[in-house]
Amino acid sequence: MKKLFLLAVFLGAAAGLIAAQDFGFGPAEGDYGVSAPAVTVGGEVSAELQVFTGDLGSGSKIGGIEPGNIFSGALNFSAAAANAAGVINLKLKPDFETPENMLSLDEAYVSAFFGAFSLEAGLRKLTWGKADSFGPLDVINPLDYSDLSAMSDPQGIKLARPLLHGSLALGAFTKLEGVF
Repeated sequence: MKKLFLLAVFLGAAAGLIAAQDFGFGPAEGDYGVSAPAVTVGGEVSAELQVFTGDLGSGSKIGGIEPGNIFSGALNFSAAAANAAGVINLKLKPDFETPENMLSLDEAYVSAFFGAFSLEAGLRKLTWGKADSFGPLDVINPLDYSDLSAMSDPQGIKLARPLLHGSLALGAFTKLEGVF
């Protein structure tokens, strides 16, 4: 219930900042370079059925398949302004026996930009280092090994943790970063 309250507060704040769109016909009267924050809503839905050869001999195991075992998805909200941004990512997993477990908070954080310095705070999944797979120094977030079929998605098996992340760009290719 606390997660739904946090989502409602974020959406209410984002809805209060939305302004009319001009559709590209030039600046509106009285528009002096101040732009409204961009609000984005996105997500995905997937269906996946895994059957193991040991299950084929047992009709009771195949009969126990429910929609919660097949369907899953994500719902992503973001709002961005000139010097700040906010993100809320939710995981959706149908569970009709316990409906309160259908929605879980994946990430929720805000970012502020001050020239070359940026600061992020909140429940975040952070990739430390530059790699396409698991890096030896990427130890900021713990990993969830409960579903070993998801091992090909490093960001998907990370567990978000509350953290404060700051970065300072010193040049085109040099950056200082810190995490608490």
